[in-house]
Amino acid sequence: MSDLTHRASTGSARTGLVILATWQAAVILFPLILAGCSTGGGDAEFSGTVIEDRRETQDFRLTDQFGRPVSLGQLNEDRVVVLTFLYTYCPDICPIVAHHVKAMSERLGDDAAEVSIVVVSVDPERDTVERALEYSEAWGMAENWRYLVGSEEDLSPVWEAYYVVAAVDEEGRVADVPEEWKVDRVRGVDALSRDIASRYTVAHQAPVYLIDRQGRVRVLHTLPIEPEDVVGDVRALLGEDG
Repeated sequence: MSDLTHRASTGSARTGLVILATWQAAVILFPLILAGCSTGGGDAEFSGTVIEDRRETQDFRLTDQFGRPVSLGQLNEDRVVVLTFLYTYCPDICPIVAHHVKAMSERLGDDAAEVSIVVVSVDPERDTVERALEYSEAWGMAENWRYLVGSEEDLSPVWEAYYVVAAVDEEGRVADVPEEWKVDRVRGVDALSRDIASRYTVAHQAPVYLIDRQGRVRVLHTLPIEPEDVVGDVRALLGEDG
């Protein structure tokens, strides 16, 4: 893994990134979605919140951790999609969600070949292709998910489509990285991460959406998430005829 400090040594930083991406936020900000959701009912086979109107996804094209352009439509071709929203410098909620997504990926076993795991960045300034790859490798997920990045202009419509609100305070700056930290990479990365985390105000729940093979948003999971529940719901979607 290359030095994680490469992209964040100096310059302006997003220091108050707040992601409001919960089911509760969807109700508050987008009341219309309430009419299309339930917590079970006729779809008792699902553990997550069922989105009953089965609305079609809005396609988008972004860049993955290998610098390759990719669209949601490509990733959804005869596959179930697990979609969530993270950012690589997040010190709290995102690592929890990433841990659960990794566990889910491992528990899918042979079914993983029929599933696309998609992570969309909510930090366009710092989530570069290089950083996304480093983060993916650190989680052992470089070959198991697509971590998608882009400009704010590219990402904003995706956030809006999935009820993700990213509020940013632009006042802070990331401190210079001392030369001795650059020599001791582990110490430097840890120290820099703590410094960045201390300059963020983060309060969010990252949603995990399940999209069926027909490109319809079907199920929503929010923290606390049980990987086995997500796997069960994914397999239920894989078992559907359409």
